[in-house]
Amino acid sequence: MSSQAWKRATRRAFDDKLPEADHSTRTKRIAGQLTERIESRTGIEAEAAARIAGALLEPLGIKAGKKAGDTAYLLFFGYGSWTTSS
Repeated sequence: MSSQAWKRATRRAFDDKLPEADHSTRTKRIAGQLTERIESRTGIEAEAAARIAGALLEPLGIKAGKKAGDTAYLLFFGYGSWTTSS
C-alpha cells in the first residue's frame, strides 16, 4: 500500500471522528475561492478581485498555478480558518 493511500485513509478517518467545523481539505483553488469571496463581499469586479487575491497570497509564498484561480501546489487548510461570520 502506498504512503499516499495511508495518508488519505488517515485524513478520512479524522473527518469521521471530528465535528464538521474541524474538517479540512487539500486544494489548489485557494486563489479562485479568495477571488470569489472578495467579489461577493465588496462588489469589486473579478479581474480586480483576482489581483487583490494574488497580492494577499504573495507574501505567504503562495505562487499562482498554470490555471487561473489555482495555486502552483496543493494547500491544506481547515474549514474553520476559511469560514467567518458575515
